[in-house]
Amino acid sequence: MSQLRVNIFGFDLATMADQACLSVRQFENRFVRQIGITPKYFARICRFYQAYEMKEFNPDLDWLSIALHTGYSDYQHLVKDFKQFAGTAPNTLIEQSTQNPERRLNIATGFRGV
Repeated sequence: MSQLRVNIFGFDLATMADQACLSVRQFENRFVRQIGITPKYFARICRFYQAYEMKEFNPDLDWLSIALHTGYSDYQHLVKDFKQFAGTAPNTLIEQSTQNPERRLNIATGFRGV
């Protein structure tokens, strides 16, 4: 699982299954049983979070650059994931996050997630 968080670009289910000494089907089944979602879906969530975090800590970067840097083929795919996982467009989510108490009190400036 940590490989997915670190290397979303190189996500290859067959390679991960091979490294775990499992067939692809066994790997997927075990992943779903232990994590609750498929490895591919988990990789999408990680990529979305990396894009969000990149914009949050680098507000001057444009969304297209962030999309390409985090492995999206284009801006629209990034927007699709933002709408699915956050329920809103990227800029709206960033604007809302600036209203969080942690931000307003400046106590979460050093946080680095995945």
